[in-house]
Amino acid sequence: MTTEAVSGPAGRAPTISDAPRVVDEPDDAHALIDRLNAELVRHLRLSHSLKTIMSGWAPADLDWGALQVLVHLVKDGPQRQGELAESLLLDASTVSRRVAARVKLGYAQRLADPVDGRAVRLAATDAGVAVFDRFRARREETLHQILATWETSDAAAFLRLLTRLNDDLDTYRPLLARTTAADPIPPFPGSAARPPGHPGAPATP
Repeated sequence: MTTEAVSGPAGRAPTISDAPRVVDEPDDAHALIDRLNAELVRHLRLSHSLKTIMSGWAPADLDWGALQVLVHLVKDGPQRQGELAESLLLDASTVSRRVAARVKLGYAQRLADPVDGRAVRLAATDAGVAVFDRFRARREETLHQILATWETSDAAAFLRLLTRLNDDLDTYRPLLARTTAADPIPPFPGSAARPPGHPGAPATP
């Protein structure tokens, strides 16, 4: 894959629209997917490193997994344990252990379900909300610093594309979960209509 350099207006930082243009070549789609895969793997590594750093901002008795339970309870409000497990993409037993520990430490509490008195809803306590507020403030300031040199238009474009990627991952995840190593990779819904060579078109043998 080759590119042509594109310069932005003088005196302005480069933006997404100023990025090098990709020159169409027969292997562009494959090279693009390969580069995207490499950058996603790199992002996961960096995210894991940042996660380790940020977990140190919470009280010593809250590990990262427990902190994520608390974040969901504060942001999404009281919910049943099954709903919480689904939001966290974890099995119910894992969430049960994390919740039990948080309840014991006073960061979460069990409440009667107002609709079904036999059910229980989990909610953050005032102490849990206070931990979340401190963590959120530091996390937001960290992201603000990371994006300090970005143009607002670039950040908005990235948000739009990242939201689309996450939505597509959420759509595709159940399809992939039903496959084994011996099965072909399932096509993404609607991808069959893409022309050959398009990054989203089904792979050819």
